[in-house]
Amino acid sequence: MGRKDAITKEYTSDNRIFADLFNFFLYGGRQVIRPEALKTRDSAEVAIPYGTDQKSVPAQKQRDVLKVYAAKEAGGVTYLLLGLENQSDQHYAMPCKNMMYDAMNYSSQVSQAGKSHRSDHKADRAEYLSGFTKDDRLMPVVTLVLFWGAGEWDAPRSLHEMFGDVDEEVLKYVPDYRINLIVPAEIDNFEKFTSEIGPVLKFIRESQDKKRLKELVYTDERYKSMDPESARLLNEVAGLKLDLTAESKGGRVDMCKGWDDYAEDRVKSSARDTVIRMIRKGAQLEFIIDTVTGLSEEEIREIYEQELLVK
Repeated sequence: MGRKDAITKEYTSDNRIFADLFNFFLYGGRQVIRPEALKTRDSAEVAIPYGTDQKSVPAQKQRDVLKVYAAKEAGGVTYLLLGLENQSDQHYAMPCKNMMYDAMNYSSQVSQAGKSHRSDHKADRAEYLSGFTKDDRLMPVVTLVLFWGAGEWDAPRSLHEMFGDVDEEVLKYVPDYRINLIVPAEIDNFEKFTSEIGPVLKFIRESQDKKRLKELVYTDERYKSMDPESARLLNEVAGLKLDLTAESKGGRVDMCKGWDDYAEDRVKSSARDTVIRMIRKGAQLEFIIDTVTGLSEEEIREIYEQELLVK
């Protein structure tokens, strides 16, 4: 697992972030799923696709995050199995990938039901062979994909989109599978989020336009006091190099200060490249000092001396 994948997985494993993402997608931002009602499950699923036949070959897949939600209702408790997949890059087979995850979750539930009925001699032949009785029920599975890119998602969103030219008379008998997807570039109201994931996704959406990003950081109060985990995640996902070592009171990060340092570093880096190019073209030190901005005279002299030593 790469560094970016590990950071996004750890970040979205937080029950508050996880619940906020599903509340946004499923309920339009209404706070239906409560963080305290979420229980983390082992994200490694092992399933035997063809039932309880000992000759079947088990398969195993690893989800990013998998949690069980227990919703208390008038008739009792309803359980949902919620899976989250973090995508830093486009995945052109995402419908197949998620369909396999969901199928394995359902297959695993059937297998668990079968194990619980092994000592039940009242089951009829059909129930015994399938490992699932007519009174058993499956837990619904909802898989959500979170795209961490700033641009549009141009990969397929459904199984049918992955096919070539298929006769419509045939296609209508091929079950489709659509992915549930959150793309920052497609969000028009970030206020529907209640946790820090809202500002994080908004920052990512604007990250391709440095001018708009700078304006966002300086005008939105939420970036003047951000939690360290979100700030570090943005550094990694957006490819920035904000200085996050200086934290304000309460362990919060001032993204405005980080942006100032980042902008200054960019100016210095650009000026340094200019000085080196001028030296290599034979420009005199005095001319470079008079011409280049963004670096002090002392800094330019140091670069000049280093380049002479290289020669």
